[in-house]
Amino acid sequence: MHIEVAIEKYLNILKRQALSSRTIHARKIRLEFLTIYLTKIEKKDIRSVTPKDILQFKQFIYQKPWQQHTVYGVLEAVQNFFNRLHREDLLFINPVEKVLKASKPIPKLHKILTITEMKQLLNSPFERFVKTGLRDKAMIELLYSTGIRLSELRNLKKSNIDFKDNVIFIERGKGRKDRVVPLGRHARRALESYQTSLRPRLIHKKTEILFLNKNGKKMDINMPAIVLKKYAKLNGLKKRIYPHLLRHTMASHFLEAGATISIVQHVLGHASPETTQIYTQMRPHELRICYLRFHPLEKNKLFQKLYKSGLFFRSGGKA
Repeated sequence: MHIEVAIEKYLNILKRQALSSRTIHARKIRLEFLTIYLTKIEKKDIRSVTPKDILQFKQFIYQKPWQQHTVYGVLEAVQNFFNRLHREDLLFINPVEKVLKASKPIPKLHKILTITEMKQLLNSPFERFVKTGLRDKAMIELLYSTGIRLSELRNLKKSNIDFKDNVIFIERGKGRKDRVVPLGRHARRALESYQTSLRPRLIHKKTEILFLNKNGKKMDINMPAIVLKKYAKLNGLKKRIYPHLLRHTMASHFLEAGATISIVQHVLGHASPETTQIYTQMRPHELRICYLRFHPLEKNKLFQKLYKSGLFFRSGGKA
């Protein structure tokens, strides 16, 4: 079976699994490196690939000037590809079985906004923008209140908001899974203002989509980032602010306030608690605080008073 035919069969299997088009496209791009390599060693039939070929392919990928997560992505896609074909009986022998196990890179600590920075963003002068201000405020409040993904924000419908029970329904989120997420009172008020005062003026054609652009259409994928950049600049915030940063920020603040991993996992829609675990990593200033608080040679009465009063965090900008 020709490599390109095998890849096409594999992608069709993923489509039947109801994976998102974005995920399928990413797998296809990564598998192109396998096609390039097998063409280079003149092995176009997938059934002729041996464990030795896979080991050499690994070296081929490791020689690329890529970041660790990119290398992992390609090797994981190739591993999944052969494993799946073998499970579907499209391959009699699985060449990756004993020689390829993609190791996840050590996750980096997510960058987040401090509580002070987040409050600055939420207190932006939205009223200066008559045509979009209420929408922008509702969007930013919602991103921070719920931690939803950019794709989930763009696909949100009016009917997904339940003001009676203060929850939002995420339909077919990542992995095509539905979930219910609590809605905070600030986000609720901002959404109500947007829906009653501005959204009716934006609509040109009947639509259920909640967040609309000036032309009454669904926002394009770049608009939320552009909106956040505008308000960050107005507030003099130097950090690069984008929708997913608010997701990381919400998760970190939520955990710091005492939420459990399982609750944050559900709210964010993570399939595994391992994904959520990254938010529990201690930041350098937090490590220093713990050190000063607990080390017998370092702790002092003044620090203990500051710590208990919360002044230490407020002056330093708790992350």
